Amino acid sequence: MKLSEHWLREWVNPPINSKALAEQLTMAGLEVDAIVPAAPAFNKVVVGLIKAARQHPDADRLRICTVDIGQAGSLEIVCGGANARAGIKVAVALVGAVLPGDFKIKESKIRGVDSSGMLCASKELGLAEESNGIMELLPDAPIGVDLRDYLKLDDQIIEIELTPNRGDCLSIQGVARELAAINHLGMLKIDFKEQAAVIQDTFPITVENAKACPRYLARVIRGINTAALTPLWMQERLRRSGIRSIHPVVDIMNYVMLELGQPLHAFDLNKLQGSITVRNAHESETIALLDGQSLELKPSTLVIADEKNAQAIAGIMGGLDSSVTAETQDILLESAFFSQTLLGVEARHYGLQTDASYRFERGVDPELPRVAMNRASELLMQIVGGKLGPITDISDQSTLPQRPLINLVLADVQRLLGIEVAAEKLEAMFQALSIQIISKDKLQWTLKAPTFRFDLNIPADFIEEIARLVGYDQIPALPEYYPARFVSDSACELNISQISKTLMDRAYQEVISYSFINSEWHTLFNPHQTALRLANPLTQDMAVMRTSLWPGLVSICQYNLARQCDRIRIFEKGLCFEGDQQRLKVGGLISGNVFKEQWGQKSTPVDFFDLKSDVEALLSLSHYGNELQWKAADHPALHPGQSAELVLQGKVLGYIGALHPRLLQSLDLKHTPYLFELDFELLKSIKLGRYAPLSKFPATRRDLAMIVNKDIQVAQLQDKIQEELAECLNNLIIFDIYDGQNIEAGKKSVAIGLVFQDPSRSLVDEEINALVSKVIKRLEKDYNVTLRN
Repeated sequence: MKLSEHWLREWVNPPINSKALAEQLTMAGLEVDAIVPAAPAFNKVVVGLIKAARQHPDADRLRICTVDIGQAGSLEIVCGGANARAGIKVAVALVGAVLPGDFKIKESKIRGVDSSGMLCASKELGLAEESNGIMELLPDAPIGVDLRDYLKLDDQIIEIELTPNRGDCLSIQGVARELAAINHLGMLKIDFKEQAAVIQDTFPITVENAKACPRYLARVIRGINTAALTPLWMQERLRRSGIRSIHPVVDIMNYVMLELGQPLHAFDLNKLQGSITVRNAHESETIALLDGQSLELKPSTLVIADEKNAQAIAGIMGGLDSSVTAETQDILLESAFFSQTLLGVEARHYGLQTDASYRFERGVDPELPRVAMNRASELLMQIVGGKLGPITDISDQSTLPQRPLINLVLADVQRLLGIEVAAEKLEAMFQALSIQIISKDKLQWTLKAPTFRFDLNIPADFIEEIARLVGYDQIPALPEYYPARFVSDSACELNISQISKTLMDRAYQEVISYSFINSEWHTLFNPHQTALRLANPLTQDMAVMRTSLWPGLVSICQYNLARQCDRIRIFEKGLCFEGDQQRLKVGGLISGNVFKEQWGQKSTPVDFFDLKSDVEALLSLSHYGNELQWKAADHPALHPGQSAELVLQGKVLGYIGALHPRLLQSLDLKHTPYLFELDFELLKSIKLGRYAPLSKFPATRRDLAMIVNKDIQVAQLQDKIQEELAECLNNLIIFDIYDGQNIEAGKKSVAIGLVFQDPSRSLVDEEINALVSKVIKRLEKDYNVTLRN
């Protein structure tokens, strides 16, 4: 927000310079981004009157003007402005003047005619980005007065960056309240007295959605002066606040908004049909807006409509059909309070960020509409005249926001701030902040925030206000004292830091991606799962909550590949959202070569088993034993022939595999990434390995080479063997799988090493042979296994 320092000091004028004033506001939470001059440096520019203007004899576009600058004799100035004419007051740069850009004015001869000065356009003085013709001043501008003094250009523009909770400071009045409280000063009190009606004309108003619009005021004003001009002082204040002057009525609406913080709107009364209804938009209803665009409205959008069409999107922007123009003679003035929540959602949906919506979505004082209506009425009578009708006020007290009663204890204030604050000083602060003391009991108070402070809802909010007025820099910085506490860390439970350390040891780098993603990416990676959709997303690319870490990992992979980073090993640990549940997951991605480029190693692209090795390293942190199984999987984001799922006690622990070729093509990836994702909640439920004493007795190994059908998974053979030999099998090793020459078609050879060991005695050959025979018979029966010669 931009505001004029001169204008602000009319409301409250602390005895400090501009820099100190900016520091005060910043320390109070209203961060001042910049202080810039209201106008660039120039000198010797005065107010002049064009007494006569005649055509230049040798140039069609030039005129010779006789200009009175309040001194003896008049100046002859050649001017190219199309609007140069007798009888108007103008800005005259005298000989010797220096304009912005170090442009010096000298005596000159233009097409054979002497010119003693220059008639300036607003752009040439740095007062506008564009201008058509020379600058015209108001008829009452005093001739000969320095233009900088007349327009009060020796001013500063203060640019303030407000946090979303301080909508009450989006006005001169709001910032002045803060300065007055900080400096213990009084503030300008404008008498916003009721502007009496002189005609009884009203316009029918109906509010159908009182929840979205608890208060709506309107007033008919007839017979305004269509030839009236916006006073230059108002134009200048609007310019310094970043608003362009358009029309006296519109300018007054903008001025009151800047002054008090209440957005207003004016309709051309003669363009409205029948009555006004504040309602939700109809299905497929459209509106042509003031900025020229046409929108199709959602049924949830609140509109101001006449009997024919929607004439404005409530609190955001007016419609073109009922806009005020140079021909407007009668207006309907609107001042309303709209729901804070509604406006933020609607403005972002349509991509409309207006001065009005910016204020309404941060909260406008519900008691302000009538005050602003009267202030605007007063200025309209002064500038454009007309006849005022009575104010129509439709208010629903049950839906207007109510400020809660808050109990504040002095001991809590001192405990949280760490300083002593006298009760009398606190009460003075409450008064300065317009906080009402409802009751007082010893050293505690029942307080009620003013209607314009939507951010004061709990005791801590009021304590923060006290800190602001005391001054954050006045609160001493004391060393923190924390008693030593030892948090137990179970050695029997896996923690997330072990996962991170293991992956980093294997050359992975940790990344962090957003928890909300593009809905299209969600559909690519998890089309069968419903994502939690955000009611108010920051952008459409962040519309749903992620159900998997893979979209973020692949997006980062895509970003790096586009920047010549071909070898990628990344992982992420974070929450994923499934319905109303959130689960902590660990995911990883590898792409490119197995090793970094070097002379002694050929470039070998990563494959499924490289990633499987990394995942098994994670699993080795836990003692999963027979509880964990690898199974072929069919995941929509993974290659159907290069993917697997990890199943733990009947529950899916995670997935691993190559990215699906369909996604490779749609995402335009030149290398196939391999991904894994594990549910950490399930992973940490696996017991960690525990100490067991080594057996004193020797181990014996038997190797079996078996012929089995290719469709039999090796894991099935493992499970069956471990089931049969649970008591004395120390280890099971698969050391060869072969399906080449001398192996029947459709078959494969699987070689397994069985290591037997008993902790209490030595096993003899007869026992081991019996166990091996038992296993072979079971495998022959269940899987038609035959031993290979």
